[in-house]
Amino acid sequence: MFFSSKIFTSFTVVSKIVGVLVGCLFLSCSWAVAQNLGGRSSFNFVKLPQNPRIAALGGMNVSATTQDVNMFWQNPALAHADNHRQLSLNYTGYYAGISQLCTTFGWHHARTGNWSAGIQYLNYGTIQGYDALGNPTNSFSATDYALALGYAKQVGVFSLGGSIKFVNSQIAGYGSSALLVDMGGAFIHPKHDFRVGMVVKNVGFALSNYTAVNNFTMPFDVQVGTSFKPKKMPFRLSFTVHHFYPTDIIYDNPSIANATDENGNPIHQSPSFVEKLTSRFVVGTEIILSNNFQVRAGYNFLTRRELGIQGVSKGLTGLSLGFMLRLKAFECNYAYSVQHIAGAVHTIGLTVDTKKLFAPKNSN
Repeated sequence: MFFSSKIFTSFTVVSKIVGVLVGCLFLSCSWAVAQNLGGRSSFNFVKLPQNPRIAALGGMNVSATTQDVNMFWQNPALAHADNHRQLSLNYTGYYAGISQLCTTFGWHHARTGNWSAGIQYLNYGTIQGYDALGNPTNSFSATDYALALGYAKQVGVFSLGGSIKFVNSQIAGYGSSALLVDMGGAFIHPKHDFRVGMVVKNVGFALSNYTAVNNFTMPFDVQVGTSFKPKKMPFRLSFTVHHFYPTDIIYDNPSIANATDENGNPIHQSPSFVEKLTSRFVVGTEIILSNNFQVRAGYNFLTRRELGIQGVSKGLTGLSLGFMLRLKAFECNYAYSVQHIAGAVHTIGLTVDTKKLFAPKNSN
């Protein structure tokens, strides 16, 4: 009876907050669906996986275990008391010298709840400039960064959270910025390793534009997912659905749209229903060999479809692999993500549990 009443109380509180979230969701969807997808929104760097675990699980996950301080980037509701004084440093090496740094810190306050803060920084390196005739001009640089602050509160078997992000983009002396908000919730089973998460991501508005004629579209998304570990089985499965609202996410590839047969007649190649459906899914698994070592794998259907070259073998595009190794107060993570047949993206990370690292030693 006690547990049932606790569930009922939790559900009552959550239902009120969910009502607000749903209202925001419908308002946001009515605004977002009218916009073009397929990489045509601004500040898309916030969609990149910020750490090796997410990269290894396919690039998206809103329901994985709460013992990782980096999970607040994916779903702010997954911030947990276990993240108290965890510090995570992550690095991703992309193509052509592009790199990403991300740092995250979490802390727990007994009265207020769980807090998270992070910085995501993307450096595009030095870019050679050219004029309209193709003559080289001065080189320039380009960077993106996001400053994020998140909060989560557990209410019974539910966890609710939100985060606010200040995002900024700089290129060749021009800049733009915006404020984005994530709102998430999660059901966390009290006994079993089972979670369901939902997050409304990147609802916001521009603060400044590159020029007066720019009209920005925010990288809005709604993601729903579940993670569960079958009893007595050494693995955890995750399923995530992104763009969880009625809209077409398939990018209009001009090379396909303009394809012709041997007689010069246009070939209509419309994506099938199965392609449209599966493009929204990301699947991942964590093979738990011990408490201190895991092997990870993920598959992103949309990545394979968008980054695979038409008419050429796509190889392992869309597949990602990784592992976690924990040594006392340190946790090392690595991910190998195949984004293109040209090569893979490598992500490394180090998480430090400062509680253990700086814990006072017992005196004899």
